[in-house]
Amino acid sequence: IMDLLKSSCLKLLVLLPLALCGIHQTYAGDCKGRREVLRSASGYVTDGPGNYSVNGNCEWLVEAPSSSYRILLTFMFMDTECTYDYLFIYDGDSPSSPLLASLSGSTLPPTIEATSGKMLLHLFSDANYNLLGFNATYSVSLCPMGCSGHGICDNDGRCACFQGWGGKDCSVPDCNSSLPRASGPFGWCVQNETCMPISEQGRCQVGKISGTYGWWGPQSFFITSLAQCQREDFLPGLHLITYQQPRNDSQPDKVSIVRSTTITLNPSTEMDVSLVYKGFIHPLVSSSGPAEDISIWARIQRLFVVAKLARAPGVLELEKVGSWAVQQEKEKRLLQRPGAERLFPSTERGNKYAVLVEGHLNNSGTGQTSELTLTWDRTGVPGGSEISYFFLEPYRSELCATYHSCLACLADQGCGWCPLSSTCHRRLAYQDDAGSCGPGTVRLILVPGNCVLCEDYRNCHTCSKDLFCEWQVNSSKKGDFLCSRRGRLHTAIRSPKECPKLCNQRTTCSECLSNSSQCAWCQSTRNCFYFAAYLAKYPYGDCRGWYDR
Repeated sequence: IMDLLKSSCLKLLVLLPLALCGIHQTYAGDCKGRREVLRSASGYVTDGPGNYSVNGNCEWLVEAPSSSYRILLTFMFMDTECTYDYLFIYDGDSPSSPLLASLSGSTLPPTIEATSGKMLLHLFSDANYNLLGFNATYSVSLCPMGCSGHGICDNDGRCACFQGWGGKDCSVPDCNSSLPRASGPFGWCVQNETCMPISEQGRCQVGKISGTYGWWGPQSFFITSLAQCQREDFLPGLHLITYQQPRNDSQPDKVSIVRSTTITLNPSTEMDVSLVYKGFIHPLVSSSGPAEDISIWARIQRLFVVAKLARAPGVLELEKVGSWAVQQEKEKRLLQRPGAERLFPSTERGNKYAVLVEGHLNNSGTGQTSELTLTWDRTGVPGGSEISYFFLEPYRSELCATYHSCLACLADQGCGWCPLSSTCHRRLAYQDDAGSCGPGTVRLILVPGNCVLCEDYRNCHTCSKDLFCEWQVNSSKKGDFLCSRRGRLHTAIRSPKECPKLCNQRTTCSECLSNSSQCAWCQSTRNCFYFAAYLAKYPYGDCRGWYDR
């Protein structure tokens, strides 16, 4: 009630000063189909105090002195049920006139102009619920947009613009008064993951940690061409790979490169997952002086964890250095080689050790948080610290041809995915043609976020056509569909032939709404449409009544 009173007061506060100034105003309130006609040179139009009526069709017609005049409508308040209740504005005196705007929601539009000398406003509301409506002012002018407040309108309908403004309606600022732009051209700072002007290239630095430069050396990479992106944009960090169950190693569900060695899993409806840290650790200890022992710990909460580390630098074969199952409180466990050998036999710069740490979680419905953190004592912080990205390199190999999905390909930083051929290639093998993998400007995908994922598909046909995806249907809940990685559910649809008809192929209301569909039946146009695409299908609110069950 308080929110309603506040909103109503807002409308009244807008109305009051206009009334005191003698501006003509009109409103329909519970209009029930009536049309109000406004003929003054300026005025105010609103649906009235309080909420507009449900199942309403209210109209206001603004008439200028002649067809030579333009009518300008400026909104001060707008609040209708988004996507369902509309205010239609026409350039003329009937709904068959050109449509100028179809407004819904609470976003204020720019000033709207009718050039015919008449403007019709039609407020349509359905039977669901009603909101506060709208407040707007109108005025008439011989000039386009009334010279936008930046000029004087003469009797011939031409604007004499003030200094600093131009255009037929004086809405275009002079170039000298435009907002300043950053000086170009630009480049990409790899280690900072930052775009900056080439003139500021000196800022592309990351310094030292514990007196040591990152594994890439004292100079950060600064990229100024597309060809360099493919050859030199190798980020620091580790690959973090997520698998939903049942797990498919050849098709991860999510891939990213992270700079932190801490990951926290919050409660959700589906927590049966496997997480994999994968990449290389660079000890980066000076070769001068006695060899230094480095210890690594895993801090674990409610996870089953397996840790593996390569026995020697440059070797991809791994051996287990820890395996733990922690159910409740956080526990800190030391990574150890068999026989208590040193984790890093050779620690000088240039030596890197392949690492793989897997965390398995299956606590659906517990509502508790799980955590995995890797720490070490390399940097001299008492009690250990997270392993900085200065010492971490994402996984990289030359085995690109063995990967058959985009995410599996990009879980290896040495590879890129060609979307045209759906094949994985070595990034450095494309140096001569700057990464093009087909005709035109099609280039290798290098970032996991640019892969087409199963969840990007919105209908059964496109989902099941992808050899890596399947269409899941929840028959207990209407319209609950999901395109996911193939192999998740044995009852899922894996062929377009098994898909139900598309919405636009259904010709009757009963067929449209059958089989727990995502479709809705538009009564006014008598066709079936995909309800999630309502705004795209009817951007101007053409369908004013539908059934979805």
